[in-house]
Order: sequence, then structure tokens, then C-alpha cells
Amino acid sequence: MLKIIKNYYLYLLFLPIVSNAMFNIYNTGFINNLEKINFYDFLSTLLLFLFLLQIGIHIKESLNLSTISFSITIYIFSFFVFDIILLFLTKSLSFNEIFVVVNFFWIIGILYKTNFYSIFKLVFSYSILNLFNTLYLPKLTRNKNIIGDVEFYFFPHAKNIYENSYYFSVSNFITEGYPQFTSYIQALFSRFSFNIEVFEYFAPTTQIIFLLSSLFFYELRISNKNKIFIILIFSTLVINSLWVQFLFTSSLMSEGIVSLFSAIIIYENFNSKRNQHLSFLALGILYFTKQFLSLISVLLVMYFLITNKNKKLALIGFSGLVLKELLFIFPFGGINSSRHLSQIDIPQTLINLITLNNLKFENIILILKNIFLDKPLTLLLLSLFLLTVHNIFFVKNLDINLIFIFIVFLNVIFIFLLYISAWQNMELESPIRYIWSFLHLKLAIVSLLIDKSQK
Repeated sequence: MLKIIKNYYLYLLFLPIVSNAMFNIYNTGFINNLEKINFYDFLSTLLLFLFLLQIGIHIKESLNLSTISFSITIYIFSFFVFDIILLFLTKSLSFNEIFVVVNFFWIIGILYKTNFYSIFKLVFSYSILNLFNTLYLPKLTRNKNIIGDVEFYFFPHAKNIYENSYYFSVSNFITEGYPQFTSYIQALFSRFSFNIEVFEYFAPTTQIIFLLSSLFFYELRISNKNKIFIILIFSTLVINSLWVQFLFTSSLMSEGIVSLFSAIIIYENFNSKRNQHLSFLALGILYFTKQFLSLISVLLVMYFLITNKNKKLALIGFSGLVLKELLFIFPFGGINSSRHLSQIDIPQTLINLITLNNLKFENIILILKNIFLDKPLTLLLLSLFLLTVHNIFFVKNLDINLIFIFIVFLNVIFIFLLYISAWQNMELESPIRYIWSFLHLKLAIVSLLIDKSQK
């Protein structure tokens, strides 16, 4: 009995999240919720996942990587890396041509390490995916949730990249310096699934984040029951909230991509010694994402420079920063590299923060009130805090989990510092989005802490 209590009592921290979801499903009716599911979307998403899974399995074997999730990440990032490096030589290649060339190199590489049967499985999987989407294109959910930032930024960016190229999209900017890396990945998901000339947003190209997230949680080095538990919590958070769905799985918003791939890469950097040059490269490419993650990726590289025995490998982590700045000096001819940094007087902001002058501290209270209004996020943060305190006092061994916790904490601190200083007059709803952006890392921490407690 005591063993059962020891193994399961920490799950009770997350009971309010699950029970709230069950209550909402009961109120709206199970059949009613089931009828809302577009099974054509579901099958299209599943076929895309199976294709990426096949790719990930073969790349994992070919490159001797530790997880399928990281292998899929390397595959997806490779298109962007190849594209931006090629821009120093030519600007004439289209997105579609880049897609064909990079896939050709991957086929040759996989074939060299495996055999023709592996290539056949990949081609077959890709063909079935595209055949299904071609046959049932009218049945798929399209151009839904094209509102807000999706309408102003993410949809036009993905469209420009898909129909033309990354160079074209950045050069013909909507807002100068607005990051487009996540839109590039959205364009890739669309190109994997559809061979159409004009870009349209189809729901399976973002719903894929749900299945890729489940794969990431499944590959964490924890017990099977904790894998099931954390997938359940993630599923509950997504299913129970239209807002969370909008951010992660049902629109072109960047939160899903940022949260998933940053968690995969950070976890890989701390948990695997295999082909570290690839994990450091992927960490560096995160510099092309959102402002807080960009800064955190640089700080992590600096951490590895201090702690890693092979400092030359750690230097690869600065590749993203160097490539981005060089891109906007040469191929993009002086276009501002960062919209967010250009809005801030950095020296004056630092002086204000150090001297505690001209700061709007009341914004912290307003942000906390907005967080409290988001009940799932409040419950998750509270549970994570209590679980961390429990492990500090009773387990007394946080290992690398302490670093993961610090990353999440640092993200929140950056949000507060920005909104009491440089962005003190900005609307105070966006901070909630930035906190949600590290959802996958938060859930990974939860599962790792519970697993450690049980051992």
C-alpha cells in the first residue's frame, strides 16, 4: 500500500487539470465532441506522421542518433540550413527546388547507409500521403483560424515561402525583421503533404504537432507509466482549451513549433553524446526563432562552452547567430535582422533595469492576473512549482532537471523585465503566449521530476 501511495501520490497534483477536462467533455456531450472531429484531417495527419516517422527511423540509424524525434528535427532543419547557406552563392532557387535537392541528398545518404528497401518504404509512405490528400482535398479543413497574427504575419510568410522562396519572403517583408523560421517549417509541412501551386493552410499541417509531441514524450528516458501520464496531460491541455489548440495545433501560430523543437533540442543537448555537432548546430538554429528563445539559445551555448570538455564542438552553437547576422548584411543587403531588437533602446533599457528607474512594476501584477485567468496554465505552473519544491526537499537531487527548470524560470523573468521596461506600454496578453511557448519543456520537467521521485 505504501509503495502504491509513493508511486502515484504526485499524480494528484495534476488531477484538477484532468478532472476539469472530463467535466467539460461531460457538459458538452461526448457524442457532440466526437461529431466535431474531421476524420479526413485525422487520417491526413496520421499519414504525415507515419512519413516523418519513417524518415526519423532511417536518419536515426544512418547517423547513429539517440532519438527519432531529434532525427526528424535534423531532417526538417536541414532544408532551412541548406537554403540559407546557399543564399550566399545564389538567390535564384525556389522553395520547391530546395525541397527537391535536399530530399535527393537525404535519399543518397540513407541509401549509402541502408538499402533500396528503405528508400522504397519512404517513397511509398510519401506517395500514399500525397495520394490521399489529392483524392480527399475538398474534405480537409482549410484556411481556418486565419485571424490576428496569423492573418497579418504567419499565413502571408508561409505563402510567400511556399510559392516563391525564403529569400523572396524576407526581402518582400510585411514587417522588417519579423522572424520567419517557423513559417518556413509550416511551408515544409504543407509541401510534404500537398503538391499544389498555391499555398493554402490545411489543418493536418499543424495538427501534426500533436503527434510529434506525443513521440517526443514517448522517447523521454522515464518509465512507461510516466510516458503515458505526460502524454495524457498534454492531450488534456490541448483538447480542453480552444486557446491552446489555436496556439499549438489548429492554426499557423508559431508556439507549437517553437515549444516542440526547442524542447527536443534542449533535451538532446543534455542527454546525448552522440553526434554532438548536430545537436549544437540545431541549438544554434533556434536563434532564428522568437526573441526570448533566441537569447536563451545563446546563453545555453555559453553554458556549454564553460562546462563541455570539447569546446570546439560547443562553438558550433553560435552558427545560428553568425549565419543570421551575415545573411542580413550580405544576401539581404542591410535589411534589419530583428524587428524586436530594433524596437528597443538596449543601452537605455539596461540602465533603467540596473538603476530601477522608469520601470512599470504594476505590469507584473497585471500579467499575473492574466495568467490566473488562464486556468489550465495556472494549474500547470502551480503543479510544476509544487513538484519542484517537493523534489528539492525530499529527493534532493535535481541533476539536469535544475537547468531545465532554470530555462523555464529565465523565460518568465525575461517576459517580466521586458514588459516593465522597453515594452511597458504594450498590450499585456502576449506575455501569456510567451509563457505557453515552453509548454513541452515544462511537461518534460514534470515527467522527469515525478520519475526521479519514484526511484
